[in-house]
Amino acid sequence: MDDERTRSGIAFGALSAWLVGILTSIFLVALCHAAHLASTPRESGYALSQYLSTCASGFFVLVFALAGALLGFLDFRRTPVALGMMSPLPIALVVEVLQDPTSHNLLPFEILMLWVPAFLLAFVGATAGTHLRAARVESRNH
Repeated sequence: MDDERTRSGIAFGALSAWLVGILTSIFLVALCHAAHLASTPRESGYALSQYLSTCASGFFVLVFALAGALLGFLDFRRTPVALGMMSPLPIALVVEVLQDPTSHNLLPFEILMLWVPAFLLAFVGATAGTHLRAARVESRNH
C-alpha cells in the first residue's frame, strides 16, 4: 500500500512539475508579446509555433533560464520542469499539423533548433536552482 502511495505521489509530483513548466513557458511568451519584444513572424501561417518562436532572443533566453532556476529552487523536479517548459512548441506543432496535414511536412529545423536548446536551458536552470536550494538548506543546518 505504501509503495503504491509513493508511486502515485511521485507521478503527481512529476505531473505537477510538468504543468508548472508549461504554464511558466506560456506566461513568459505572453509577457514577451505584451512587452512587444517578439520579432515579426517570417512566414505566413504557423500561427501557434511562430507565436512561441518569435520570442527567441538573448533576453528571453536569460529570463527562460532564470525561470527554470526559480522552479528548481522552489523544489520542482528538474526533468519534468524542463519538459514542461519546452512542451508548448511541439504541442503547437502537433495542433498545426492536425489543422493542416500539409503544414510542417518536413521536420522544421527552426523549431528543432529552438526545442532542444529550450529543454537543455530549462534543465540546466532547474538543476542550478536545485543546487542553490540544497546549498541554502545545508548552510542553515550548520
